Amino acid sequence: MILKGLFTRLFQNGVVLVVTSNRKPDDLYKNGLQRANFLPFIDVLKEYCSVRSFLSDTDYRTAIDAGLPAGGHIFFSPDDDSSQESLNNVFQKLSDAEGAVVGLRTLHFLGRELVIKQSCGGIADVTFDDMCVQPLSGADFVEICKSFHTVLLRHVPVLDLSKRAEVRRFIMLIDNLYDSHVRLVMSSAAPPKTLFSTDRKTSTEEEILRDDLGVGETGQESLFTGEEELFAFERTVSRLSEMQTQQYWQQCAELNSQLKQQAS
Repeated sequence: MILKGLFTRLFQNGVVLVVTSNRKPDDLYKNGLQRANFLPFIDVLKEYCSVRSFLSDTDYRTAIDAGLPAGGHIFFSPDDDSSQESLNNVFQKLSDAEGAVVGLRTLHFLGRELVIKQSCGGIADVTFDDMCVQPLSGADFVEICKSFHTVLLRHVPVLDLSKRAEVRRFIMLIDNLYDSHVRLVMSSAAPPKTLFSTDRKTSTEEEILRDDLGVGETGQESLFTGEEELFAFERTVSRLSEMQTQQYWQQCAELNSQLKQQAS
């Protein structure tokens, strides 16, 4: 109701709104809690705004023909001993160029501490469990992006909806790395396109929550469909594809160089 009142007054006073979204107005906040309270805002948007669709069958991130850095050897799967040896070699090569001491590093922010068990200057060497199983938040990922220009992420498993919290943290991590132009080297159980399984597996915690909310398997179960995770993971796969390209790595290097110059 607040959004409806705010934007109605803005529009009535001649404010022009230009906005992009991955969703059309009717799908905004889809499956959200108490979405009925949000619907009047959608009506206001549709009344005052013209909607233009730019749907395309082409994913331009995956269409980039920019070559792959280091011969394409920055994403490794399956997650076996050979992949770990390759990541060790990448870390060694990057660390040599960094010219800093390898060791544990503790980030201090917002009255908290976040321990990176292995790092070297602007390089962080972490595992999926460190980032996505532990109860980290967006603020943690933002701080990591401020502190490191390259992240090595090890042991990413195939994910499904029984690991909903881990899926959301992984999506959030990749979004922050991408938006901050941080380079990513990764080992995973499967290639990015097949990292997310759509098989429905109901966890014990989900069953308890269903019972507490009085939600049946065929009832109002928008909280449990995983539609938002599926939608977001498609974007994650697209971003992972671009993050492998030489063009992305070059952009990251140029930005890092500019930041160093500004700091000096």
